[in-house]
Amino acid sequence: LIKPIGYWAYPACILMGVLAGYLNGLILTRIKIPSFIATLGTGGILTSLAYLVSPRPVNLSPDSYQVVDTVVNGSLLGVSNVLYIGLAVFLLFFAILRFTSTGRNIFYIGSNIKMSWMSGINITRTRNIAFMLSGLGAALVGITMSSIRYGGDPVVGTAYVLNSIAAVVVGGTALTGGTGGVVNTLFGAIFMSMLDNGMNVVGIDQYLQQAILGIMVIIGVTLTFDRTKTPIVK
Repeated sequence: LIKPIGYWAYPACILMGVLAGYLNGLILTRIKIPSFIATLGTGGILTSLAYLVSPRPVNLSPDSYQVVDTVVNGSLLGVSNVLYIGLAVFLLFFAILRFTSTGRNIFYIGSNIKMSWMSGINITRTRNIAFMLSGLGAALVGITMSSIRYGGDPVVGTAYVLNSIAAVVVGGTALTGGTGGVVNTLFGAIFMSMLDNGMNVVGIDQYLQQAILGIMVIIGVTLTFDRTKTPIVK
């Protein structure tokens, strides 16, 4: 919420997130690059662009503090509004995946892309939508974090990359596709948060914590990896 932009920063952030997701979808469907590699590459590019545009943290305009304090940093019934925002986003994506044809198609494609194509599912369109939804989620998280911190930082998100991957795979989402969901990821995130807090309480070195997170990712992938899909790992 920089003064020249004002509250237009919110829709601009959401639009950029969706467009970034669409770009990832195009790279996957047109160039046929594995999605994990595509998102890793575009993530690095976008992080660099963000740093070039804003090489240092940008504070919110003081005029927006009251609104941010009320909407994001406030509380209702003694519970932080951030929890309500997270719950709303969770319910949104849960409804999309559970109750819409696009959500079901995402799981079908992950389970068996060939059978999905033979069933008449538009593979390209569904994949693009999936990545756009992912970009939307990233944008909403960015908005929330910026509001909590009263400003934006071009590199703050890099600290959460490994934690995010760990939460997903520990929750049971298979990198080979077809298995997982937002409920699984929620429990994975809760577990990783408890683990992170526990390591801080007992005083485990920060660098050792990263090693432990890496081990958790390896264990999670090992337990959920479908080796029959090895040639088409996304």
